[in-house]
Amino acid sequence: MGDSVPFSFDLNLTTVAGIPLPVNPSIALFNSNNYLFSAYVDWGDGTGRRSIRVDGLQTKNTTNPVGSYIRISGDIYSSKIERIGIYDVLHKRITSISGQFPTTLVSLDLNFNFADPSWSIPNIESIGFQGGLGPSSITTGSKLKYLLNLPSNLKYLDVSASTNLKQLDALPSGLTGINLSGITSLTSLDFSKIISLTNFSLPSSITSFSPPLGITGLSGLPTSILSLDLSKCTALTSLSSLPTRLRELYTPPGITGLSGLPNTITTLDLRSSSLLTSYGILPSGLQNLVTSSGITGISGLPAGLISIDLSASTQLKNVDLSGCTALASLPQLPSGVVSLNVSGCSSLTTLGNLPESLTNLRVENSGLTSIDLRYLPSLKELPTLPVGLQYLSTPPGITGLPRLPNTITDLDLRSSSLLTSYGILPSGLQYFFTPSGITGISGLPAGLISINFSGSTGLKNVDLSGCTALRALPQLPSGVVSLNVSGCSSLKTLGGLPPAITNLRVENSGLTGLDLTGTNVATFDIPPAMISQLRYLKLTESKVKLSGLLNYQIPPGAEWILY
Repeated sequence: MGDSVPFSFDLNLTTVAGIPLPVNPSIALFNSNNYLFSAYVDWGDGTGRRSIRVDGLQTKNTTNPVGSYIRISGDIYSSKIERIGIYDVLHKRITSISGQFPTTLVSLDLNFNFADPSWSIPNIESIGFQGGLGPSSITTGSKLKYLLNLPSNLKYLDVSASTNLKQLDALPSGLTGINLSGITSLTSLDFSKIISLTNFSLPSSITSFSPPLGITGLSGLPTSILSLDLSKCTALTSLSSLPTRLRELYTPPGITGLSGLPNTITTLDLRSSSLLTSYGILPSGLQNLVTSSGITGISGLPAGLISIDLSASTQLKNVDLSGCTALASLPQLPSGVVSLNVSGCSSLTTLGNLPESLTNLRVENSGLTSIDLRYLPSLKELPTLPVGLQYLSTPPGITGLPRLPNTITDLDLRSSSLLTSYGILPSGLQYFFTPSGITGISGLPAGLISINFSGSTGLKNVDLSGCTALRALPQLPSGVVSLNVSGCSSLKTLGGLPPAITNLRVENSGLTGLDLTGTNVATFDIPPAMISQLRYLKLTESKVKLSGLLNYQIPPGAEWILY
């Protein structure tokens, strides 16, 4: 049958005046194939003898002193006992466990109320406290890998000998001391919910750490720590002695200044530090920043900054991101920001939605290709615009335009009602929305593809001459009296003109169809070069004098309606 594996351990009992209390615990034993051997304890004949019956095992009966312990013992053949579970859910009369466990034991599951204040766990791989109270002090052995469901009354834990510990469940909030110094496999520890922890030794393998709430200093932390979360450490007022390799830092509520931060820090979260009103010199390697609530101005940020979160900084007024060449997107700015500087932000292509409170904007030498300022009533002048800008919509308060970059292809002046002129437009302009306060349009570039007059209700004179790329004319405002489309070689048809028009020029245009119905054009000469191309002409109810047209020969197949 093979060699036998003996085992023998004692369950120590609670007694009252020497009289044993009913226990009847259950014991479960598992072999390597998870085959369950079930066992239970019998009272026997009431003389103090306790017998253990284990299905499938050769068992022994042992007489013990009345009321002190139950001994579980036996031999198992052909299988190894790798896991033992001891459960005293109903009566909670077992107070501790001692004895010699099988040498093959790997895992131990316990569910009873310990009375012994300290316990050295058998040198096994896994132990779990499934319920009830446990010892207040636990020391583990070298084989331990999993320590689960720690008892709520635990005060001290020493796992320094368990160098291969892989899983340590949530620590009890009342823990006052822990020794993890010998562990080589744990990389993350969270002590933030432990109120009274004052004595702790950390493993050299740790890279992410959240200290206990009551910590007052940072000296002695392992240099291996890369991530440090101090956001709940209300007693900490200084950031001296930070780990030198730190990459991620969440600052505590009580600090009033930043100094001496390691340049290795790439992520800095200051949102918990509401007392911070200035930052000083930030780490040169900083890539991600979350600002604090008490700050009113941001400046001096490193060039390598990739992202910035300003959501907590509700009092922020001035945001200077100049020189942040790696910043590719702008965060949502708080509603009270009055000044924004993104000059030199060469990776930034768009500004997004800006707060209405903005009065000052700098964007020179940035990578911006699109700037929308339509909803900024407090911005009274345009900033120096970056070369490479393609889209621009102007704010309501400006009264003039500076020289715009020729790279602009899309210009929207609709919101700028105070504009009465616009100077020299960009040579690359293709799409144009005219300002509402304008009365005359002229000087448009040849490459203009589309023009929209919808906001320009006071428009009188429209000069589109030379716009060779213009293929269609939008609806003109009703007050337009003069229209010049000469040289618009891509424009094929013209009609639907407002009745107020009295002057029209079309020479050298590409028109093949012209409808002047209902207009007040009085004098109109068709250039001789256009006669052959004009296939459709309608003058119904117009004021064009017919005498000027009698000398023309209507092209064959053309339709001219002259009355």
